[in-house]
Amino acid sequence: MPSATTDAPRLSAPPVHATASEHEGTARAFWRVLTRFDSSKVSPYLAMRNSVGVLLPLAAGFALNMPRGGVVVASGALNAAYSDGNHPYAQRAKRMLSSSVLGALAVLLGPLSGSHHAAAVIIATLWAFAAGMFVAAGATAADLGVVSLVTLLIYAAQPLTSHQALISSALALGGGLLQTALSVALWPVRRYEPERRALASFFLALARSAEQPLSAITTFCGSLAIRKSSGTRWSTWKRTTS
Repeated sequence: MPSATTDAPRLSAPPVHATASEHEGTARAFWRVLTRFDSSKVSPYLAMRNSVGVLLPLAAGFALNMPRGGVVVASGALNAAYSDGNHPYAQRAKRMLSSSVLGALAVLLGPLSGSHHAAAVIIATLWAFAAGMFVAAGATAADLGVVSLVTLLIYAAQPLTSHQALISSALALGGGLLQTALSVALWPVRRYEPERRALASFFLALARSAEQPLSAITTFCGSLAIRKSSGTRWSTWKRTTS
């Protein structure tokens, strides 16, 4: 009589799809993403002018024997530096001025609410909610919301009088205006230089696409390259010139 163990169908183990080589390839691709260096994002001139905007108030504060005032001005310049970039001057100035005003408001409300725990919690909660909603407006607005929230929390730990809070807010606003002035200093001289860079990048990608043999795949890849190279700069140029 045949036994149940021999007649029962044998359950085969499911095939193993992920082999050791595939795991190794995934880990290697993940490591390439972590160690990837995008040299196109490096801007020495941008880094230099932002550093000057932060170092000048610090040096002036120590020279005038007012280090705390220099630190407040430098913090306002640093907050505005996060909104700096290589975009058209009008768009850059508007974004940096908004950052300066928002940072000065955070410097004002932080010390005023620091001595009142309930007010500090309510203001910080509302500010954090608004900073989270800034994500819908883009990465720059999200960074601005996070930086201003950190500024609010830092200054809330140092309760000041109304007069001192107003002075600190004015100093922070002055630092932001200084950073903005350094960023748009060449506006009268090189008025449309950012737009020229955007057009040059666009037509360079168009020329590279035209040099390739015509086929469905290369045409599709060329259109993607053109779209990637122009990006938001091309749409910004159209808005500026319209």
